[in-house]
Amino acid sequence: MTPELLEKCVITQAEGILSTTIDDEVVLMNLKSGIYSSFNSVASHIWNELKDGNGFFSILESILENFKVDREIACKELIEFLDEVYEKQFIEIQT
Repeated sequence: MTPELLEKCVITQAEGILSTTIDDEVVLMNLKSGIYSSFNSVASHIWNELKDGNGFFSILESILENFKVDREIACKELIEFLDEVYEKQFIEIQT
């Protein structure tokens, strides 16, 4: 997906996701599928932003404010992260 398309979508954490934080990293488990993942500090930050219901560009700006990363790289990696967690059914994207 493109940033412009994602900005028009509602991105939320999916129901049935168990999460816990261990040493600034989030560990998730999808109770329906049994799929689990652990996230580094940047991915954990994104996950927490999704919990607050923030939009794509709001999350991107938060990443840029909190981490030393180039805007283009952050945008690309945010899209990749959202694609990955969508595929694992950790988030829901509604257009």
